[in-house]
Amino acid sequence: MLASSRKLSFLFALLPTLAGSCDTFTGSVVAMSIAWPLPPLPCVAVGVPAGCTPAPVVPTLPFPAHHIEMYAYYAGNPNPERIIANVGAETNPNKFTGFQVLPVVDPSEPCAIRGLDRDDGGCGNKGQLSPSICGAQIYTQKAQRTTNDEQNSDTTLTARDQLLLQAGKVVSKLTPFPATSADPMLVTKGRAATTMLVLVQHNPDNANEPRRSGQLQAITPIIAEDDTESGKRFDRCKAYRDSDGGSGHPFFYVGNPKQYTKPLSGVLFGTLLYQTGAGTAAPDLPSQNYSGITFAVPSNMKDLVEIQIRIEPDDPKAAGGIFYPVILGRRLPDSSAGRGAIKFVMLANTNGIGLPANFTAIVGSASVLTQLDERLQ
Repeated sequence: MLASSRKLSFLFALLPTLAGSCDTFTGSVVAMSIAWPLPPLPCVAVGVPAGCTPAPVVPTLPFPAHHIEMYAYYAGNPNPERIIANVGAETNPNKFTGFQVLPVVDPSEPCAIRGLDRDDGGCGNKGQLSPSICGAQIYTQKAQRTTNDEQNSDTTLTARDQLLLQAGKVVSKLTPFPATSADPMLVTKGRAATTMLVLVQHNPDNANEPRRSGQLQAITPIIAEDDTESGKRFDRCKAYRDSDGGSGHPFFYVGNPKQYTKPLSGVLFGTLLYQTGAGTAAPDLPSQNYSGITFAVPSNMKDLVEIQIRIEPDDPKAAGGIFYPVILGRRLPDSSAGRGAIKFVMLANTNGIGLPANFTAIVGSASVLTQLDERLQ
């Protein structure tokens, strides 16, 4: 339902523009339901007995100083065209920074604080709570307080534990929550076989993000609630998001454990296919089904025949840069797509880095809606 509601709301938002007589939308809309390729899970392998418990896996995400690019191949043209997501009012395609695949939430993220949420009633633009609360790491009791003089209590503990329970359902069993306990026997970890992933806009300045630049200390149970460190997180995370000569770093992604579809910071295009419950690799969790990536592009893609998703270096000339094709979309017959749409089957590259690409494993589908201005007139 998440994917369908997002697509419908997106198209309804376009209708005033499409119906206008002076200005029409002549681009295209891309909608994907795809899974990020993962190593084979033991319980899915041929010959594995039913009822086994799969070992958690870590997905292969873009390496440091790398990101995701998408390319369109058109009929009669062997040269691919870079796919530009139409974000906000920006019309210069050269300023689109590309895509990135990240965990929906990161329990060790120092900038996961209430102070980044502009809509937070206590810590947003008009909030009255102190930096010691608004800058406390979000998985702590202190971050759950509603007044400056409130102390840790059964109420804040319950709120914290509910947040941990929710976030743990979409985070791998290999992932600890470092703000919870210094005792390795009591450290909270995720409960899922894999981590839920999202497609976001790439922040090309990621090396200077507060979590990577060394400005902030790594999260520990003590540091996570320390007043001085909380103040630093509150100031420096917001300053990084909003600085850079006034334009800020709008693509600095920080996930929101309270509402996955509304990050604390960054541009979110949607979630990659994620399922738990009966019949999945995480049968001990409640049934969850997240999927749906949607964005507009400024070009008419009616002659599109292939889509390729690749991992690429931020600097193509840098030593050690890797160009790795991850997923290929092949166009299906028009009869399978319906009126005014192009449908693709999405295939994952089953060969490793440095080997010839071998797109054989089906990981989802994609649809491209084109010539919307003609079809609504």
